[in-house]
Amino acid sequence: MPPAFWEDQFEATPIQIVEYFEKYAPAMVPALANAVAKFGQKNWVPFFLGQNMFYPDFVEMLSGREQEKYLLKALSNDPQNTIAHAIRISDEWGTEFAVAALLKMANWPYEYNRGFFTRYISLVPVGALKHVENITSQQVNLQPTWDKTRNHLINLLDLKQQTLKAFNA
Repeated sequence: MPPAFWEDQFEATPIQIVEYFEKYAPAMVPALANAVAKFGQKNWVPFFLGQNMFYPDFVEMLSGREQEKYLLKALSNDPQNTIAHAIRISDEWGTEFAVAALLKMANWPYEYNRGFFTRYISLVPVGALKHVENITSQQVNLQPTWDKTRNHLINLLDLKQQTLKAFNA
């Protein structure tokens, strides 16, 4: 059902409709969010961003800075799903999100390994370089694996920095 139907049906604004669903039909809020994404109703998206639920389809509907803010919030609740959607973004991540994501990735060094970072280095900003050295895994037994991955990431970021300097000089 297109979200515009609810606007006509209730003669209400999108914010009023979302609040109504949250209050009287909370189980249906995800269905409403899916309809917003399916019908491309970008004007409805801001009314869902304050919720704890992560709606991956909204990422592409937001501007760059809004994407990062939304992903940063979602990262604490659902890190792996958030990272899986963040790598689909074609623009380089902001430093704040990149560092927060790397802190989470350090706990899964077999999933976020050297091959992963080689493939997605274009997303990690050079500004994260000064933070990477201090990122450790929360699990002691995974630290040696993360150390190897972190060193590889540092080398990639250093190379990226040198390349950017060479082309901007």
